[in-house]
Amino acid sequence: MKKFRFKTIAGAFCLLLLMAFPAMAQQGSPYQQQRQPDAYTPQAEISDEEMEQAATAYVEIAKIREDFQDRLRQAESQEEVQKLQLEANKEMAEVVEDEGLTIQKYNEIVEAVQSDPEMRNKFNKTLQIIE
Repeated sequence: MKKFRFKTIAGAFCLLLLMAFPAMAQQGSPYQQQRQPDAYTPQAEISDEEMEQAATAYVEIAKIREDFQDRLRQAESQEEVQKLQLEANKEMAEVVEDEGLTIQKYNEIVEAVQSDPEMRNKFNKTLQIIE
């Protein structure tokens, strides 16, 4: 069970790192890049509340990512790097869950935002409102 949870968190961390860019709304979104339109197949609709929760988590994750990038650059051993990565994973997962989303739902929203121009626009507008 522990091994499964670690893999789930590690997978989520990878996705979270890919999308955590500070000040996205002001400087342009990495989601503005075009993706294959058929890459996202919705399993369920994403409510406005879930979109706001994901956007709020995104902003907090960007702050965590920035903090940990600085700390990782200063790490003196591979062991320290791994420890910091695990700590970052945990913090980012907690942010998502504190916003009321599961890691799976957050990742679903991220995939939708990356794949669907309409969802990307909705996400960017939500970011502008909460920032």
